[in-house]
Amino acid sequence: MSLGLTKSPFKKFVTEDNKLNDILEEKRMMYVALTRAQQSLLIYGNDKNKPSNFNLLASAIDATDFNCNEINATRTQVTDSYHVTDKKNENSMVVETKNYHYQGVNETPQTTPTTKIKDQFNQINDSSEIGVIPTGVDVSNDNDLSDGVSADEFGTAVHLIFEKLSLDSQPTLLTVTELIDQLANEGLISEMVQAELLKPVANNTTETYIDGIVALYQSEIGSSMVQASLTNRLEREKNLTMMVKAELVSKDSSLPYANDDFTIIHGMIDVLYQQPDGEYVIVDYKTDKNLDADKVMKENYPGQLSMYAQTLGQLGYEVAKCYVYGVRHHQLFDVTVN
Repeated sequence: MSLGLTKSPFKKFVTEDNKLNDILEEKRMMYVALTRAQQSLLIYGNDKNKPSNFNLLASAIDATDFNCNEINATRTQVTDSYHVTDKKNENSMVVETKNYHYQGVNETPQTTPTTKIKDQFNQINDSSEIGVIPTGVDVSNDNDLSDGVSADEFGTAVHLIFEKLSLDSQPTLLTVTELIDQLANEGLISEMVQAELLKPVANNTTETYIDGIVALYQSEIGSSMVQASLTNRLEREKNLTMMVKAELVSKDSSLPYANDDFTIIHGMIDVLYQQPDGEYVIVDYKTDKNLDADKVMKENYPGQLSMYAQTLGQLGYEVAKCYVYGVRHHQLFDVTVN
């Protein structure tokens, strides 16, 4: 006798259960789609006077603060953001959210590098407030980088050397040169950058960038860095992430922001080391041409390091000093905010 499997209660149950699971999955997907919209939301669907997720959603939206507009067969709807024409489905509907009141956040990127907002944290008013540890090297006649070597590429190479340089002992011209050769052989820096590192930094000196790298570790700050490294109290290329009010990075101060509108700031601290007294020191390397206190101020480097210090303070680090180191001329700029 046939069991009639095609019409059995069991198969009917399985079919209805699978259909219910499909509907639930569709609702979950719709929820994810709706809640991920950041600036505006446009929903299309057919209203055929029968139960559907679209009808369920449309009914819910009718009871809230949304715009629901039906589109006739040949009618064109023009909104602030969209131009919609429907010539096929007579009963189509467009549901569009109203503009978000706090439009400022729509103009703000979700993530921002520290270099873009460092001026918001600068608490030094004049270059005369910047302490300078001079070396006697003239900073007014710097050589340009060779054609084919960009400032970004060169700066990245110098930072890589500082990051990879062994601090098991005091760095020397030999150890720095050997590291540069190794990085070039591994393809991490180009031959053109390698040659640039050996060139004089200015017309009136024989000092090279390699001399500038070594000179840092011959200073009191550099010696402290070596000692901190030997006792595992030094970090290089320390990632830093913080949340700040979105209005701080806005290009249009007239736009309204909500109190909970934030953007994520990413930064990288070149060196953070702990002194024997437990306080911390930040050191940031710069390869700028003709770098002096006025240019340090103009480029808002004090604001950049002040931002680092404030963020670290919230994480429990007590930052005592912040220094900018000009590699070309072996100069340390004290940009600590008292």
